Amino acid sequence: MQDNQDNSGGLNDPKGLVASILDFSFRTFVTPRIISIVYVLSLVGLVLGTIGWLIAAFRMSSAFGESGIPFMQIILAPFVLAFGVVVIRIYCEMLLLAFRVVEHLSSLSRSSEQIARLREPLDRIADGMSQPKPAPEKSGP
Repeated sequence: MQDNQDNSGGLNDPKGLVASILDFSFRTFVTPRIISIVYVLSLVGLVLGTIGWLIAAFRMSSAFGESGIPFMQIILAPFVLAFGVVVIRIYCEMLLLAFRVVEHLSSLSRSSEQIARLREPLDRIADGMSQPKPAPEKSGP
């Protein structure tokens, strides 16, 4: 018996998140469900890292008496932050893209199987029509 259920792990998957995580056959994907959480946590980490970078620059400048380092760090921080946001977003989109490709390929595979099942009767009819008809028997004189 065929399983017509979509096991691609997409957002419409009836399994819950915990059930998907504990799926040891790996028929469902967890990543599409948690990618937004990973994105938000990555952004929070990026912002905290940038703030830590600025604090370290100010501490180094006060320890060594250099005033140019924090000024340069303050100017660079927004650019580094913006670049980091773009890189994180692209990475998350690439992950989702891979999973969407798998979903669409499995959908195409199911569609081609359905088309093949629908063509079988038509092929039999076409084979029956292409076979030569036997010649009618002559009845005796």
